[in-house]
Amino acid sequence: VTSDKDYCQLVDETAVMYDPMKDRIMDAGAVYEKYGVHPQQFVDYLALVGDSSDNIPGVRGIGPVAATKLLQEFESLASIYKQLEDVELKYRKKLEENKENAFLSQHLARIVRDADLPMPASGELSFDASRLKEALPLLKRYEITSLQRKIEARIEADKPAESLQEEQADIFVVPAAKEEEKARPDSGSTAPFEAVKIDRNTMSSLLQELAAAKVVSLDTETDSLDARQAKLVGISLCLQPQKAYYLPLGHQMEDNLPPEKTLSELFKALQGKEIIGHNLKYDFMVLRPYGFEVPKKFFDTMIAAYILDAGSFNLSLDECARKELDYKMMPIQELIGKGKKQISFDLVSQDDACFYAAEDAWAAFQLREIYVPRLAKSPARDVFYRMDLPLLPVLMKMEDNGVSIDEKILSDISHNLNIQIKSLSDDLYKAAGYEFNLNSTQQLAKLLFEELGLPSKKKTKSGYSTDNSVLEALSEEYEIAQKIIDYRQMVKLESTYVSALPKLVNPHTGRIHSSFNQCVASTGRLSSTNPNLQNIPIRTKIGREIRKAFVAADDSRVILAADYSQIELRLLALMSGDKVLIQAFKDNVDIHRQTAAQINSISIGQVSDEQRRAAKTINFGLLYGMGARKLARDLSISQTEAKTMIESYFAQFPSIRDYRANCIAQAQAE
Repeated sequence: VTSDKDYCQLVDETAVMYDPMKDRIMDAGAVYEKYGVHPQQFVDYLALVGDSSDNIPGVRGIGPVAATKLLQEFESLASIYKQLEDVELKYRKKLEENKENAFLSQHLARIVRDADLPMPASGELSFDASRLKEALPLLKRYEITSLQRKIEARIEADKPAESLQEEQADIFVVPAAKEEEKARPDSGSTAPFEAVKIDRNTMSSLLQELAAAKVVSLDTETDSLDARQAKLVGISLCLQPQKAYYLPLGHQMEDNLPPEKTLSELFKALQGKEIIGHNLKYDFMVLRPYGFEVPKKFFDTMIAAYILDAGSFNLSLDECARKELDYKMMPIQELIGKGKKQISFDLVSQDDACFYAAEDAWAAFQLREIYVPRLAKSPARDVFYRMDLPLLPVLMKMEDNGVSIDEKILSDISHNLNIQIKSLSDDLYKAAGYEFNLNSTQQLAKLLFEELGLPSKKKTKSGYSTDNSVLEALSEEYEIAQKIIDYRQMVKLESTYVSALPKLVNPHTGRIHSSFNQCVASTGRLSSTNPNLQNIPIRTKIGREIRKAFVAADDSRVILAADYSQIELRLLALMSGDKVLIQAFKDNVDIHRQTAAQINSISIGQVSDEQRRAAKTINFGLLYGMGARKLARDLSISQTEAKTMIESYFAQFPSIRDYRANCIAQAQAE
């Protein structure tokens, strides 16, 4: 019972396949009717066409039609290669170039039928809901959060009522809704902390409490995710584990605390305290226009979570609280809604906002108590305290300063790009014989694969795929595929950069202000968003022209570019202890020429530019787990050649081979 086509290979006179998605039975006749091959040929069919969802490469350029034709004529993959001289020339070349991939794909596609798996007794296969909890540690470890939450909800729903009172309280709550239930001070249930709304009468007592506090957790509520545009609506504070406060400052049609006086008193009271928060860069940037100064000592729980687990995909406060405190926070959608009915936070009532806002400050306060001792034992402790925390105000300054662009340069590029786009469009219309929507993947697929008959082995739910990998494979033989690639590149450059960048210039500063994020990339690198200034193209001529549009603010200034020289390879030399690589850096030689000379057994002076380029690809690629298949694709060589190059590399640098193997083994073990 499956909708996976791979199982067609198991169909025979004693077994059929039921597809529950389409409610149909696939017997041998149905398999042949759909694919044009018999079930016993299906493994060879997959070996030829490949399957991107299972990482089966197949034979590049051989699609379903060609595979069916070949197997109907030659019966099997082995026979095809035995009689290769009898195969049509247009297929023969592709088969010759991809022979290794073809037999690799055959191996990958074949379902093992003789595995030594003892069959358990039928009773052992029964579902035991009481054991669901045993799966949670594994799901948490590998961050399979969606399944984890489903199981937690199921466990919660299956819990018996602890008392008649609880049962009566929940009588109108369906089990599925129970997970969404939130503890609020006025709900009759017990929250893990008390949320207190501050008014004019209680502000003085809060200031007295602040005077005695050493650490204060702080969070802001605003009407925008953009810190430069956000209007401050309120501030929440937490000074102790059992209580948190909310200071309403900008709720519409309500009596708020006087913003100017309140903020002045608050900022004065916060001086000398350690400030805790989750994503403090945002809060500090929101508060700075009101006179707030970045404190000397602060603790960002988002950065701490990132340093302790850089591979985590979700560092939101909600997720950190769920993961570390076993606590489910109130979703913002409960207050502001979503979609067309969404309102801004200043329209939320103070009473409704109080618990939500106080909860944020309370959660960050609690997370610090967990992260501080964990960081003390972590080898990344100094990275957190000496690098990432001090970096936060630097990033704030970078974002405030922004970058200047020369709009005249971009205007000229736009004019030239539009001329080229028009020329490419006309060429493609001429090839088709009619005008069509070049941006429609369905119309493009119909032209390429149905009308022009180009081969394709990749399909999506909506039809033939026209993604870049498909077009790249076709471009070697079909000029129209290359023109489509060029057209798409031109359109993307024009829309993403050339036309978009001038619209992002701040009218008050005359500059573009990007956001720099230090808790996104698992490698520890910064990322840039709104816009992504790290993704300005450089490899193409047009890309380099676009980069010229980024200029110094005036003639008295310059843009200085500074970069570590081959830092990854220097770290590799240090950590692997490879003597050849270390000596190359000590001698200040071109490391890529040195590598090329080593793996080709020639002198540095004999190394060609092509050999250096290949060595550079290997040097950096192997650092990030590149294998023969990827190297072959990047260098446009066969997998056999790529495999030989990698083996030669490791033969010359055995310390690197051993270090890499140890890293992989350690990662698997931990």
